[in-house]
Amino acid sequence: MSKQITYSTTENAVAASTWYQISPKMTTTGLRRVLLINVGVNDDKITDHLLEINLQNGTFSAGASYVLPKVGDSHELYIDDSVLISYKSDTILGSIFILEQKAIPLLDYMPGSPGFPGAWAQTWTSYREDIKTGTIVQPVTSNTYQYRASNDGETGDTEPAWGLVVGGSTVDTFTNWAAATGYTLDEKVTPTVPNTYQYVCTTAGTTGALEPAWNTTIGGTTADGTAVWTTEALNPITWTCETLGTYVSDYKI
Repeated sequence: MSKQITYSTTENAVAASTWYQISPKMTTTGLRRVLLINVGVNDDKITDHLLEINLQNGTFSAGASYVLPKVGDSHELYIDDSVLISYKSDTILGSIFILEQKAIPLLDYMPGSPGFPGAWAQTWTSYREDIKTGTIVQPVTSNTYQYRASNDGETGDTEPAWGLVVGGSTVDTFTNWAAATGYTLDEKVTPTVPNTYQYVCTTAGTTGALEPAWNTTIGGTTADGTAVWTTEALNPITWTCETLGTYVSDYKI
């Protein structure tokens, strides 16, 4: 990734416990790397103070996104120019150092690419096994929200019913087994009564009239009509609802 320093400064809080917005001084458009460092009281690099950092898309709202509790603590972000950054010190003249670099991502590492946590939201797709914590997706049909993965995991076979409350959760997993249904190789199901496992079809066929007694040993098989299932650990994703365009990611390169 190519980087060019476009802005750096040290700011001192004029008053304690007051939010100061620093984003308008940022000059880069598009993706940028921002490094924030707690540099002491009045930049003396000795006296500790508590810094709180707030990130918001478009408009400011109170509440810390990150905390830098002592001198030398830092946080690195990859964000776009729509994000506002604000800081608050617990004491007068508490200092923060800000470094901005323009980030020109290589195609293979373009934020939003498969497995890359964060950045511009990609469209949700089924059977994605490479989702990492922090990956952001949008629904197939846009609903003005984006969804951030709270854990590493795998998307289900069917798009989930997305929650529409910012901060709320949506669980993404496989649909339940169905009787007398044809399944193709590599399709996955979960039992109608959850048992912490999921099952991948390793012999295509048609399921029986009754749900089978599921094998609960990883790698074990379950015969079901003319189909055969192999046991896997259940690996659902929990997505957290965000306002579309919320800050990119904390991914470090």
